[in-house]
Amino acid sequence: MPTRRARVILGLLGTLAALVLALWLIDWPALLGAFARLSPGVLLLSAVFSIATALLLAVRWAILAAGPGDRIGPQEFHDALVGQAFNMITPAALGADAYRVVMAGGREGGRTSAMAMVVLERLLGFAAYAAAFLLAFAAGVDRLANEFMGGAAIFFAGTLVVLAVLLIAARYLAWFGMRLPDFFAPARAREAIGQVATLPPWRFWCAVALTLASLGTWLLCLGIIATASGVDLPAYVIVAIAVVTECARLLPISIQGIGVREATFAALAVQAGGAGAPAFAACATAYALHFLLSGFLGIAARTSFDYKQLRRPG
Repeated sequence: MPTRRARVILGLLGTLAALVLALWLIDWPALLGAFARLSPGVLLLSAVFSIATALLLAVRWAILAAGPGDRIGPQEFHDALVGQAFNMITPAALGADAYRVVMAGGREGGRTSAMAMVVLERLLGFAAYAAAFLLAFAAGVDRLANEFMGGAAIFFAGTLVVLAVLLIAARYLAWFGMRLPDFFAPARAREAIGQVATLPPWRFWCAVALTLASLGTWLLCLGIIATASGVDLPAYVIVAIAVVTECARLLPISIQGIGVREATFAALAVQAGGAGAPAFAACATAYALHFLLSGFLGIAARTSFDYKQLRRPG
């Protein structure tokens, strides 16, 4: 309990410090002007891509966590939508993960299988972000060639290699019918790795495709708002900044990354030659819009009906 209380206090302090610093440095008239440039049409178009992102992620979970006799799990799709509402009140997007693992109890594979699929989702998501950053960095090395972005490129490249090795090693176990020795890891860890190793290839590649598609829709949501607000940066620079901002948002130093994400996005935009106040406004608007829509979808799914009746018996 004391540890949890300390984390909450640290998060509040981090959020307040980031917001105060950012708002103190940003030109207020420019910030208000950036918000004013976001027309209803821009917000509506961005909302479409935001909702598409939430639905694509829910479909990904429905495919990964479906039972052996199902191509896609209706109940898992429902759980993924409801789980996204918990991300509004938990750090590092852990709420949806915890909810889906808890709801998997009693189903085939149980919570161990669900935890394995959650970890796989995280690995695929981070790999997609790393690849997007590296592509953006390669396309705009002239605008992004500074010490921070160069270090980020090295980090993402190394991370992408490590993740590729891990995924290939897991599949290696399945290709050669091997299992980890008893002394390698606790039983639950071995079982979880085995779940990833024996995942049917079509499920894995569907998850990869949906991960890339959801990343694309999220970047479009943020990019449309950033362009309309007057950030005045090329698309590849916005992509690179968005990836770093997403990583900063997941750090447990604030509540939901509020303040940290906006300050990060604005600071990197200025460093790349863009406008700080519009960048701050764009980031705040995109994340607020996405969290509100994801929460609405989750609450709507929870209060409407359950999909259990649509699951095939056995």
